[in-house]
Amino acid sequence: MVALSVVKPHASVLDPDGTKREANLLSRVKNHTHIVAFHDYGTDGSVQYLVFEYLSGGTLAERIERAADSREVIQPDVVVRYGRELAGALAQIHAAGVIHRDVAPHNIWLSDRQKVKLGDFDSAVLLDGESGQRPITTEDYASPEERHGDPVDQRSDLYSLGGVLISLALGELAFGDPAIVRERRSDLPPAFHDLLASLIASSPDDRPSSAQEVLDRLNEIRRRGLDIYAVIAKGEGPHVEFKASMRFPRDGGDLPPNLTEAQRKAALKGKYATLEKMVLKTIAAFLNSQGGILLVGVEDDGTIVGIEDDFGTFDAGDQNVDTWQLNLKQKIINAFGPDVWAILDLKLDVTEQGTVARIGCPPRAQPTWLNNKAGPEFYIRAASSTEPLPTERWSQYVKERWVS
Repeated sequence: MVALSVVKPHASVLDPDGTKREANLLSRVKNHTHIVAFHDYGTDGSVQYLVFEYLSGGTLAERIERAADSREVIQPDVVVRYGRELAGALAQIHAAGVIHRDVAPHNIWLSDRQKVKLGDFDSAVLLDGESGQRPITTEDYASPEERHGDPVDQRSDLYSLGGVLISLALGELAFGDPAIVRERRSDLPPAFHDLLASLIASSPDDRPSSAQEVLDRLNEIRRRGLDIYAVIAKGEGPHVEFKASMRFPRDGGDLPPNLTEAQRKAALKGKYATLEKMVLKTIAAFLNSQGGILLVGVEDDGTIVGIEDDFGTFDAGDQNVDTWQLNLKQKIINAFGPDVWAILDLKLDVTEQGTVARIGCPPRAQPTWLNNKAGPEFYIRAASSTEPLPTERWSQYVKERWVS
């Protein structure tokens, strides 16, 4: 299966060498996973055509239109993945000395596996050649220098890429404002919003210097755990809970001013234990219910504050993330036993605002009690909160959930 791209008759008349020139540019670029594969070109009488790989997924423009019609929000990981794939394609194109000059949703195709592929090179030119002879076919995504007839280089393509990413994030086929993306898409990380703003800078000098730099930045965004923002954006619920810290009292301790140093230390130690128990209670509730994710270092409203403030509650010399993890591990083992620590999934997501500890808690195959000095305690998730079950209800809950 192949796709035939037939040149419109009036285009052939206006630029009879256009098809051959595009074919030569495509041959120069060579194959790439995210560039529509070019096979051949030719003529049939007065009709000129090019032969490409067949892609069944339609265009990115159609994908965005479907999302708009269904009010679907294209997920952060998909937006970043498409950006990475396109940046990789542009890096190869630019390395071949070619400027695409028409990076737009209508010229980006999707494979049956929903991988994006950049196509339509009829406006492409050599980096060191004249661009005036080739048309701009998608005005909305053209860079300012291109619209003004000024010289262009690879940074013009990066401007267009920024516009494509904005359209993806907003679900609109229009070149939007990155400030609106920042406002509407809080599930995308700040580093992504910063990249968008730099891509569509009016001056090429204020944009990234190369497609490879854009790809590197998008890879770093993915590496740092993009999905943490998607989790936060959904808010707290039956399967997600936020805790600002595990030990640090964010109210400053709220202690009477007339305490001695020994009394102050004892009072703070009690507050540390209270906050740690809140974390342990949530873990127990997820294990005893349908599972969930506990984010430590996130306020109730979704603001990232990080776990770094917790570090200062440990002894001097041990105030680091390793001590934080060891403390969490020891508290969990003391409260539940080593088997529970073994099934938890702890990840640390480093963001610009601070480090977020993400504790994945699967539903456990047996009931979990929180060991306490006053006796064992049993917790479950009720809607978006953690609730204790009184002793008289333990047996019934256990029977319904695990025995039956």
